[in-house]
Amino acid sequence: MALAECRECKGVVSTLSKSCPHCGVPNPAPSSISPENTVRLHRLTTVLLLVGWPAFIILMYIQSTHNPAGIFH
Repeated sequence: MALAECRECKGVVSTLSKSCPHCGVPNPAPSSISPENTVRLHRLTTVLLLVGWPAFIILMYIQSTHNPAGIFH
C-alpha cells in the first residue's frame, strides 16, 4: 500500500482507496501501471520470447552436436 495525491482535492490517499476520504471522488489515486506501460511491457515480452526461444533452441542444438551423448558438463 502506497500513498498518493488525490486527483481532485490533492489530499493524501491510499492507492488502494475506492474513494477519497476528503472529497469523496471515486478512484482518487492514479494506477501505478498506466495503459501505455502495459502495452510497452507486452511488446517487450513478445520480442524477448520471439528472440529468446530460437536462441535457446540454437544453443541447445550446438551443445548437442559438440556433445553427442547429451551429457552436460
